[in-house]
Amino acid sequence: MFRKLFTLFILLALFSFVAPVFAYYSPGSPAGFVNDFAPMMSDGARTQLEQKLVQFAKDTSNEISVVTIASLKGDTIENFAEKL
Repeated sequence: MFRKLFTLFILLALFSFVAPVFAYYSPGSPAGFVNDFAPMMSDGARTQLEQKLVQFAKDTSNEISVVTIASLKGDTIENFAEKL
């Protein structure tokens, strides 16, 4: 009995250290097709790109989003994009 409890305790301890590594942080609330959270773009470039992507969505019914962030903070780009 003691051995099973000890093993369970060790497993729980190991998993508690893994979870924070992949903790998601939100850079902000996405709005529109262009979200420059890094910030890397000028206001003019961001506005121009937003207009082009809006027109592209109207013409093709396909949507493209552009997001810039400073760091993934250890997460994968797939996980980050899914949670964004």
